[in-house]
Amino acid sequence: MTKRFNDKDIHFYTINNRSSDPIDYQGGFRKIVALSDKYDFDGILCFSANETMVDPWLAAHFLIQNSRRLVPIVAVNPVYMHPFSAAKMVSSFAYLHGRRTILNLITGASARDRSVLNDSIGHNERYARLGEYSEIMQMLLSDGTSRSFQGNYYNLEDAVLSPCLELEMKPEFLVAGHSAAATELADRVNAVRLRMLSSDFSVETPGPSGVGLHLGVIAAETDEKAREIAKNRFPSNPELEGMLDYLMEENDSIWKKKLFEKLNANENKAAEFWLEPFRLMKSDCPYIVGSFDRVAEIMTHQIASGIDRFIFDMPPIEDDFQQITHCINLAFEKLNTVAA
Repeated sequence: MTKRFNDKDIHFYTINNRSSDPIDYQGGFRKIVALSDKYDFDGILCFSANETMVDPWLAAHFLIQNSRRLVPIVAVNPVYMHPFSAAKMVSSFAYLHGRRTILNLITGASARDRSVLNDSIGHNERYARLGEYSEIMQMLLSDGTSRSFQGNYYNLEDAVLSPCLELEMKPEFLVAGHSAAATELADRVNAVRLRMLSSDFSVETPGPSGVGLHLGVIAAETDEKAREIAKNRFPSNPELEGMLDYLMEENDSIWKKKLFEKLNANENKAAEFWLEPFRLMKSDCPYIVGSFDRVAEIMTHQIASGIDRFIFDMPPIEDDFQQITHCINLAFEKLNTVAA
């Protein structure tokens, strides 16, 4: 579904199934892959965490085998895999399937996950380690020659990665995060800055490699209908009251802290900006809830302001794929009208 605006490609992605139920996860993931392929999205984000149902590299392998052109966005966290092994996975996918990989570089924000893995370094140190990780991967994937690296976290001596990647198979890198360390890393390694939707829909100045947006969308013919669908999909759950507060005490993710502050702040947010899925721990991103025309208007503003990648928090429901596709098409109608 790649679109063009101002001589720049705008890409649209979906996400892997979030379900923690083994039966629901497998069926939901298969449907997400089928629907993403049917509606011509560009790829799917595959999550990485201790509780993730399926390893992101295996999820990526499944979506490559079961789609025409979907590109896997693999969340890569240094605690789970050595950079040489991660680079080898990228090279293997390109060699076996002729398919690119996009790498979402993450540090992991869950204190419990890090405790389980005995990973005790601090926030900025994790980004320093992630910087070495990405530099090694880019070095190994560059030209197939022997490479060495000496750093604070990794050391390689005469490492050679084969087979060598063709230029069109080179991976794209994303860095998710709102901290200064995340922004500095993204710009230093020529990665896309991956951001959350702002409550006033403002957009920061894009980085040198572009900026992506992670968000959910619930759209319908009217604002009222969209809000009704949203409330039915994410009903209140008294058993979860206070759970997010507890979890956030041990979380040092800057963007999750910002969402948590927005959730608890008594401020005037746009009526379409909705954080209930985040409060219920069903999503890590804000949602836009509104009419087709209003959602398209917000997307138009985001694209005109420099957003060139969208990762949609999507359920395995065909109506949602139809509705978001309709909003995207409406947005480009508006953009093209303005441009003309």
